[in-house]
Amino acid sequence: MAKIRGKALKSLVLSSALVGAAIGVMVAIRHGFHVGVTAGAISALGWGVLMAITIICLQLFLTRNLTAEQSQPDQSCEFEVSGSVPAAMGLLVKSLSELRFVCNIVVNEKDGIISARTRRSFVSFGEEIAIKVTGVGKDHVRVTISSVPAMKFTVIDYGKNYRNIESIRRMLRSLGAEMIDITNKIDDRGSS
Repeated sequence: MAKIRGKALKSLVLSSALVGAAIGVMVAIRHGFHVGVTAGAISALGWGVLMAITIICLQLFLTRNLTAEQSQPDQSCEFEVSGSVPAAMGLLVKSLSELRFVCNIVVNEKDGIISARTRRSFVSFGEEIAIKVTGVGKDHVRVTISSVPAMKFTVIDYGKNYRNIESIRRMLRSLGAEMIDITNKIDDRGSS
């Protein structure tokens, strides 16, 4: 979590500096260097404060019921479902199709892979969902679901990827799938 806070702070400082520099240059061209530097500094500070307040409020409001691990941007989980690979893939495609926020579902039956994207929202540019289905026995399959931000440099996702996976799992249960959890793991991009 400390790495995420550090990255978020760096992103905030960088965006504030860029906004301040852009406004400072525009004002300096018209009103002179001294006025431009002052305008740039005030703009950078104002932008930084505004963005910090916005991000903190969104983070507190949208992640108040999530653990630190559930708030990480990259989420994945594995579980087993009874049935064959084609039956599980059909159930997963149906589950994704029922979720309003999911779009662009692509199925590769040969490799047992389903990919999809989520729609953009107020807090997200969308996420990429990948599902891998592999047979592990006569009548059991292993399902691995991952959800990651569509924008690779996303530092804070407000728990959106965790909620994507949980929505898919809930939809599977509502369609009659019996799941046996294997692992819930979080991939931390900053650890490599």
